[in-house]
Amino acid sequence: MRGIQGKCQNERYVPIHTIAEKLTEDMCSIIPAVHALSGYDTNSSLHRIGKWTVYNAITKTAKDLQGHFHYEDRDEFLVSARRFVLLLHGKKAKCLASLDDLRYHLATTTDKPSNQLPPTEDAFDQHVSQAQYQVEIWNQSHIPKPEMASPVGNGWRISESQELHPVYYTKESAPAEVRDITHLYRSDKTCTGQKFPCVVAGLSCIDICSCADECQNLNKPAESEGEVSTDL
Repeated sequence: MRGIQGKCQNERYVPIHTIAEKLTEDMCSIIPAVHALSGYDTNSSLHRIGKWTVYNAITKTAKDLQGHFHYEDRDEFLVSARRFVLLLHGKKAKCLASLDDLRYHLATTTDKPSNQLPPTEDAFDQHVSQAQYQVEIWNQSHIPKPEMASPVGNGWRISESQELHPVYYTKESAPAEVRDITHLYRSDKTCTGQKFPCVVAGLSCIDICSCADECQNLNKPAESEGEVSTDL
């Protein structure tokens, strides 16, 4: 391996085979997957979960994860990736069924801010697609001209300017009605101004808003006779 230090170019020999011998076979089989999932040049990292945390986790759980990362099976890879991330959040988390369940558990039992919660299932699905695509490239690094699928549809998209961008999510992270409580308090109880979050967002006020009975931004009346609601 070569590295640049100052203005001099230094060469360094890294005996990968020696490192592989010291690691268990279970560890070696999952390292590509967990490395891509925990953050790489082409993939985002997990919030506040560094490589050292990941390494400590897989040294204890490598046998549980070994053989579960089927790189060619999208659904199996997603299941294993979810299991891996749940393991990173402790013993209680690994008993949960999804990251959405973990988000709910942490939000209702801890005081963690929203930016420290794990990703939603929707965002994680895109993250896994990007990680799996990267691992596929690594697994064919010994082939001179590997046949690779297009990144579009595998966690990536093409913009109008023909640039490649990662897809972070396809759904809203929370219902539009669920908003920061600190934004729900206002001095104008009628909610008729154009500076209030509900009005700006084009939403009706809800029960947890601080407005009183004189609020003029309440839910609209039900449909008149002859009209059928299509809301689910």
